[in-house]
Amino acid sequence: MLKCAPRLFCWTPNDGWAVSINWRESRARTRYYTVSMFMRRKRLPRRVIVLAPIRIRAGKGLSILLATGAVAALAVPATAQEVPGGRLIQVGSTSMRLGPFRVHSNPSYAGAIAAFGDATSCRLVRGSATWAVTTWANLQLRAELVTYGGMPAGETGCTAPDAIHISTLRVSGQQWYTSLGLRVGQPVARLKRLYPRATATRPVGGWYGRGYWLVTHRTVCLGVCDTRYVTAPRLVAEVRNGRVSAFVLVVGAQGE
Repeated sequence: MLKCAPRLFCWTPNDGWAVSINWRESRARTRYYTVSMFMRRKRLPRRVIVLAPIRIRAGKGLSILLATGAVAALAVPATAQEVPGGRLIQVGSTSMRLGPFRVHSNPSYAGAIAAFGDATSCRLVRGSATWAVTTWANLQLRAELVTYGGMPAGETGCTAPDAIHISTLRVSGQQWYTSLGLRVGQPVARLKRLYPRATATRPVGGWYGRGYWLVTHRTVCLGVCDTRYVTAPRLVAEVRNGRVSAFVLVVGAQGE
């Protein structure tokens, strides 16, 4: 249900979307409208300037009927909307978000617990105190945790969450979707339409399985490389039987 306040500010209480509409008049006394969409108090890059009255479309699914002093309808595009029961994945060259977890702010086990609550399970890998795998069963989320630093005496990565960092985050539930609208379970054909520059990749042991690099960045080579800087993945879509089976966020914070 859309609610509107004076000065053409409207919002949808259930999903947190809002539309702010302002106007100015030209010398010819033609009124121009500026339409801005907001989500949870954060401005989205979705602004258009139109003549009124006019029916505008700002992206698929968004339809706003402008008349002088009124907004008639609002429908939010599914590819950008944080839908009920859905969990958004946003990955850029310097930032990562997995649902409520802003990974770049605290890429540690403690940061994940603060965002998702206590994990369902945490186990050490090969008995190492500095290498662990933890899961949140209700979220179909798995985190691999590693630290190259020391661990407090008598502690492990499972008992000292501040001391161990995230290597990868893997989600496999169909509630997870990317900012471009790709979901777990959708066909590779849709992946290629939404990410035309996606690069096919073989499995990389300890990191991710066969699939596609969706988001990459340039980073300093760690190991043996032909150049100092290399292209590395940030978000990988794992693929099985022609469909997206999981998303992997390559955090690589274990050296921090």
